[in-house]
Order: sequence, then structure tokens, then C-alpha cells
Amino acid sequence: MKFVDSGRYYEVDVDGNVKEFDFIIDENPANIKIGLNEERLLGTEESPFEIWCIEDLVEWSQNYSEYKNSYIKLCRKLNFNSNLSYTDGKVLECDTIEQLKNLLTNTEETGFTPIKNFSGTFNGQGYEIKNIYINSTEHAGLFEYVSNATIKNLKISGEIISQKSAGGFAATARWK
Repeated sequence: MKFVDSGRYYEVDVDGNVKEFDFIIDENPANIKIGLNEERLLGTEESPFEIWCIEDLVEWSQNYSEYKNSYIKLCRKLNFNSNLSYTDGKVLECDTIEQLKNLLTNTEETGFTPIKNFSGTFNGQGYEIKNIYINSTEHAGLFEYVSNATIKNLKISGEIISQKSAGGFAATARWK
């Protein structure tokens, strides 16, 4: 909820509790290699790639091989059903937030495409990815396959449907 006079955003939970919501605009949506301060990120433990919006998750999913062995961190809570978790919607041939949100949450379609392969470190920093929807004929989860990966400090909720194997974080995994 946004209060027009103050320009502040607030979140109200199911019990009616109100807390201020940090609304951050990613000036480089769908580019997880550039930080909020325009710094070039390296994907290392000291300079992890950053996920600030749904468009960033889509970029990671579409170009997973570029980030396979990287350090990546989630920088805020993301909710696939909230316009505040999107920046401009300009990925996957969409032109608006509404188009992208409909594409990713429409239960008549396939939803979010899982990140196919990951062997790096993903730190959720205690944040949550909410209302993710995946309907796949392949293995399905936020990640389709992880190998020797670290996924930590992350909550995930939503609906994941698969004709093979499914999991919230990963559909299939292998560790040495």
C-alpha cells in the first residue's frame, strides 16, 4: 500500500499489522551484474551478483550458464503477485509489469522457467520468494538441477507442478 502524501509504502499482514516497506527501484532490471550504485559486480563471494526484482530472476533463468558457478544474493523479498517486486516488465518480450506478471503467474500457462543448472552459492539473506508459479513437463523448482551448490537463508512459497520431479528449491540435486 502506498500513501500518496508521504510517498511511503506500507505492508499489512493478515493480522492487520502494519510495517514500512522498503521500495527499491532497480535502475538496471534484468542485469544482475550491475549493483544499485552502478558498480560492476563480479559474481564472487566478495562481489556477488544481486537479485533486486523479478526481472533479475528471469535474467538468471534465461542465461543460467553465465551464472552457473557464481555467488548470487537476494537483496529483498520478492512476490510474484506484487507489482512492487517488478521494475519495468521488459523481459520475455513483455512491455509492461502487468504483461510480465500475467505471464509468470497465469495458472493456465507455464509460469516461471526454472533456473536450469546451478553450482554456485545463492544466499537468500533471510528473504522470501513468494507466490512463484511453475508448471513444467520437466523437472521443476526454483532450480531444475543443482550440483555441489549452496542455497542458504532463503524461503520460498508458491505452486510448483512437474510431470517429472519437483522441489521448492531444486527438483534434482547432486553433491560430492
